[in-house]
Amino acid sequence: MNGGPSRPRIAVQRPDIVLALGAAYILGGSNYAAIEFALTGFQPFTMLAIRFGVAALVLTGIGLLARETGERGRSALADAVLGLVLIGGTFGGIALAQERLDNSGFVAVILATAPMWAALFTALTGTGLRGREWGGMALGVLGVAMLLGVDAGNADALGVGFAFFAALSLAAGSLMAKRLPAARPRRSASIQMGSASAGFALLALVLGEGFSATPPSGAVISLAYQAVFCSVISYTAFVYLLANARASVATSFTYVNPIVAVLIGAAILAEPIDLSRAAAILTILVGVWLILTDKGARHTKGRR
Repeated sequence: MNGGPSRPRIAVQRPDIVLALGAAYILGGSNYAAIEFALTGFQPFTMLAIRFGVAALVLTGIGLLARETGERGRSALADAVLGLVLIGGTFGGIALAQERLDNSGFVAVILATAPMWAALFTALTGTGLRGREWGGMALGVLGVAMLLGVDAGNADALGVGFAFFAALSLAAGSLMAKRLPAARPRRSASIQMGSASAGFALLALVLGEGFSATPPSGAVISLAYQAVFCSVISYTAFVYLLANARASVATSFTYVNPIVAVLIGAAILAEPIDLSRAAAILTILVGVWLILTDKGARHTKGRR
């Protein structure tokens, strides 16, 4: 089987990885519009406390019904701390950013810088990345910069700062998760969500947040959607990817989420997708393809 150039091997051939990526890409991308709708009836930390509290209860109930057995993996304390960083910092920053920027697609674009921060943190620890991954990330950054140039406008500086804080939290939390002992994704996600929910509830109490008399039905439906689809399904898929795929693959959803966010904005808000946006989306997709078709990537279950 020689005599011709070898084709790049898709690094995500396993069906479980493909399904997890699909959930992280599509449902994760819809998260931004869902938050935007929910903020019309709930204050940010109250909304997040409810969202992740409900999701944690659902996952715990599923675990009890499934009668999960086997090794517990990492400690509950480790997952609780990870939840505060990975969920608390990321989604807290996203909610605060969207409250000020009022543009879900723009926030998603900024969050797409997370793999860049993760690559920088990784380089500082002495663990290098392969050339193909660097090329994919470079194209991802270029595509994000192109979208940023289209959507920046007169963006609120503090809102942009919150969005970058969310990206930094996602990068730091993802690297923390990769360095912890393996754990069952469902159990790990439920503990992380419960910890984050408690943290958000405390912040809501300290800041004096409360409930409006009657939240709009759209906000309530959006909050329920976040709890089930964006948390129980999408976030659990992300936790699974962190345990079973390279960090560059696990965080590649941050490149695709802006595309989904822009498309949802066009479908729901009738925002046109001009040539500049289309070129940026194509650039991001090529970058993701380079990362996912890395010939040297390994996805052996249980290995890091």
